[in-house]
Amino acid sequence: MPRRLAILFLLALFPLGLRGQNFIVEFLTAPDDKLDPQYILQPERNWTVSTYLDYVNGWTDMITDIVYSEGGTTFDGRLVTDTDKVPYLETGLTVTYGPISLGWGTSVGKGNSSARTNSFRWLDSRMGVSFLYSNVNRPYTADIQTNNNGTWESVLGPASSEFDAGLKRLAVDGYYALNGQRFTYLAAYDGCYIQRRSAGSFMIAAKFSQEQLKFDPRDIGTIEDILFNRGSYGVAGFSVGAGYSFNWVALHREPENARSMKGLRNITLNITAIPMLTLYNVVSTVENVYPDWEECAQEYADRNNLTPPYEQPAFYYGVLDLYASRVQYKEPEKVRGGFVPSFISRAGVSFQYDRFFLNANLDFSRFNLKTRAKEFDYQDVSVYTVRDRGVFSNLTGSLTLNYRF
Repeated sequence: MPRRLAILFLLALFPLGLRGQNFIVEFLTAPDDKLDPQYILQPERNWTVSTYLDYVNGWTDMITDIVYSEGGTTFDGRLVTDTDKVPYLETGLTVTYGPISLGWGTSVGKGNSSARTNSFRWLDSRMGVSFLYSNVNRPYTADIQTNNNGTWESVLGPASSEFDAGLKRLAVDGYYALNGQRFTYLAAYDGCYIQRRSAGSFMIAAKFSQEQLKFDPRDIGTIEDILFNRGSYGVAGFSVGAGYSFNWVALHREPENARSMKGLRNITLNITAIPMLTLYNVVSTVENVYPDWEECAQEYADRNNLTPPYEQPAFYYGVLDLYASRVQYKEPEKVRGGFVPSFISRAGVSFQYDRFFLNANLDFSRFNLKTRAKEFDYQDVSVYTVRDRGVFSNLTGSLTLNYRF
């Protein structure tokens, strides 16, 4: 996915060598003559380089409500899987030409998570579309709970993973500002347009996301039993929404030179709230088929000419790697869900100083899912999955510095 984004970006920029002779370049850099100049200032749209530092706290909570009968006894319970909620730092670089930008990001510093992010965006004054691909590894816990007269109680106690779960995410976001002549959403977050006077606009938004939470097959024992041999959750959903965004211009001083932007001073605050409705969501689960541990242990010993007593823990982890490599995966079980409310909110403040743009913002999004009931069998027990429920939450604080060439 990152390679495809890079190829797409390079193809989009290929005509730049023919500047002044190619209509594509003129299209990318042409000013928008439909904007109200009393409200919006348009600097020349050329190259912009940005660097950012994000404080990220994103987590996934999956709950599978289950009812099963065995030997005349009915168990009413649920499987709860939570990724670690400890935040991490991410830094990255974004290169923009006209409305097109490509970004790379990676987690930094000490923490319980490792992350890689790639993005491709087309952002205009009225509308924008962004493609974001991220790969985050996080610890998680799993727990089986039973319903005891309305109170959920743990059966075995929460089990923490020894190996991180991988969360891969592809998101496509789009927005449209109805008052695009006098309001620009990018004034507080990008700096390619500058809000001269305070203005607001109703917003229309849409989002498609595809996510996969995959557990490491080396997490065996208690975790394996709790997860009912589940190897991964996959989620795909489409949401639409409408809300409002407002820019308050606290300070604006016109530049002395429209080309160099010398003397430009601007402080803009933005607040945005968009309730969303998930119209379509599908949850797919993949069950692992595990090999025999004793056979793997004997094979590992034979390969390495080992005889008892075996050196621990080197022998254990050697067998564990072989064991995990032999795990097979069944076909995904897919269940569709219905309409579920979600939410997007954002607040930011920006400061323009000549060609420099500094932004600080806070984002919070929460996307929910809930599937219909589906029946399946687990070993010799009839298991009725009442539904899968999930919450994908993300809280990000960001500091961005842009320079416009």
